[in-house]
Amino acid sequence: MKLYDYKTADKLISDYNDRNGEIFQFNEGVLGSGDWILTGLKYSFVIKETYISAWSSGHKITKYKTLPKKYQFILDNQIVNN
Repeated sequence: MKLYDYKTADKLISDYNDRNGEIFQFNEGVLGSGDWILTGLKYSFVIKETYISAWSSGHKITKYKTLPKKYQFILDNQIVNN
């Protein structure tokens, strides 16, 4: 599993927003960008912050042609975990 730094995740979020995609944060980050769902364009992305150590975290970025039902459920119900 490849992990990305917060700068890569933030750039993807920014680029997606600039292209008028829908962005939704469903978990705030601790050391990184948190958990996001990006949808509304050709591909959807799910970004999940992943624990590495007490001093760092990475981001798992998954690309989908069709957003999985569990993430669509989060969007439909605006579920936010704090």
